Order: sequence, then C-alpha cells, then structure tokens
Amino acid sequence: MRNLSFTSGEWKLVESRLRDAPLASRPVSPELRRLVAALSREVQTWNQRRSERLSRARLRTMVCETLVEVDSQIEKTGVSVPGDVVVAAQRYFLEHLGDSMNIRGVARQLGVSRGRLFESFRRGVGMAPHDFLLRTRIDKAGELLATTKRQVTDIAFGTGFGSSQYFSTVFRKFTGLTPLEYREELSGVARPSKKSGS
Repeated sequence: MRNLSFTSGEWKLVESRLRDAPLASRPVSPELRRLVAALSREVQTWNQRRSERLSRARLRTMVCETLVEVDSQIEKTGVSVPGDVVVAAQRYFLEHLGDSMNIRGVARQLGVSRGRLFESFRRGVGMAPHDFLLRTRIDKAGELLATTKRQVTDIAFGTGFGSSQYFSTVFRKFTGLTPLEYREELSGVARPSKKSGS
C-alpha cells in the first residue's frame, strides 16, 4: 500500500467504485486505450530500471492515471448503486411492459450482471426481478380492466403475457379473481352464485 500514490481512503474509494461498477462490456475510451498502452510499455521496460526511483514513481503515477480514467468511464456509463439498478429496471419494465423479455436481457440492457440485478432487487424490493415484473404487469392489467372496455385477451397481450389463459392464471394468483371476475366486481355487477347439489 505504501508504494501506491493513493492514500488508504482513496484506495478504498477506488476499490468500491470498481467493485460496484456494472460488469457489462462497454466501449473503451480513446484516452483509456492510450493510458493502458503507455502503462503496458512502462511495465515491459520497468524490470530493467527497477532500481531507479523515478521509474517507480512514474509507474505508480501511470497506474493512478489509468484507474482515474477507468473510474471516469464507469461514471459516464451505466448505473452503479443498487437503488439505481432497481429504479432503472422498474423504468425499463414500464417502458417495455408489452414486450417479451427475460431478466438476463433486461440486465444486459441496464449494463449490469444478472446476479447484480437479482441482488439489487432482493435488497431493495424484497423479491426477484421476474416476480416484480409479473406484479407490474398485473397492476397495469388491473388498471386497464378497471378503466377500459378492452377485451381480456387484448389486455393480456398488451401487458406482455403470451396467452390469455396464462394471463388469467397469473392474475388469479395475484388477486384471487379471474380478470372477468375482477372487472365485474369493480363494476358492481353481481355474478350468479353457484348452486350446490345436483
């Protein structure tokens, strides 16, 4: 640690920024390419000049410059805080509610790993991203059932369900009612009671 140009507090900040950064690949800035190439050249010749004090200082400075540029590039792209990951995912879900999507693809769109997305949701929301997506779809479907006269099948496809049967199954799981029962209950229409017996 004493051979670095960072204080221990600065080094901890750099470590946390790199650890919390999205793990998605992204274009490398020309400045970062230049710094890495220069650092690589310096490392290749460093063994020959190891005893030179100036050489060690130059190498430490180049490492620091490279890390600062990496940090700058991370800041310019993607989300880096778990709460930001959840907010970005929620926004993405709402903007693409009717689209077919999988969680791995959502994570890729957000620039985070699938594991990071799951962990952020577990800590921030208390449920898996897929469960949250289903909840969001059901909430939107319930709103459409209550405020429009659209057909149930149309609402199912419009909120991202592949079939009206699957939609009805999931809707009932979340609300205790089928979509038609939910709409009837909201409109005050009494359903005929089922008679027991033969």
